[in-house]
Amino acid sequence: MSRFRSVTGTINHIGPMQSCSREWCNCASLISLHTEQGPADLVIFADTYILGCEPLHPGQRITAFYDANAPMPLIYPPRYNILAAARLNPAQTALLAYFDEQLTDEDNTLHLNISRSTKLLTPNGQLYYGPLGKQVLLAVYSSSTRSMPAITTPETVITFCGRPPLENS
Repeated sequence: MSRFRSVTGTINHIGPMQSCSREWCNCASLISLHTEQGPADLVIFADTYILGCEPLHPGQRITAFYDANAPMPLIYPPRYNILAAARLNPAQTALLAYFDEQLTDEDNTLHLNISRSTKLLTPNGQLYYGPLGKQVLLAVYSSSTRSMPAITTPETVITFCGRPPLENS
């Protein structure tokens, strides 16, 4: 089972962390998100990877990824500590996962078919020239087959160069 899970929705509000006495709270933002399942809160840290390093704004649709194995407070709405996020248009989907040598994710649900038009990047936006297999990748794509695993030719792939996005505390 994949270590990373996602939540997708539209940003309602972005503000500072409230009632937080930890030092890192000054650099964290709280995002209120409207999802198909209801409201959710996202904690965005200073080291959270944001695709394209662009500021997030209310009204934008995003997919945010969190560590499924990390502890979560049992509150409503649910609050997720975000490792990575991608602003998407309605036709796009994103997946953060560990991909094997054949570029199939660890849940065997998605296989990447890299083309010449696929942008291969590192988290800081530089071109990536190395092998993609056996790494944590963020793939952004618009369509996929209905096979199992689904096959897609992603528009963008971010490789985390052998390490997952930084873990937030």
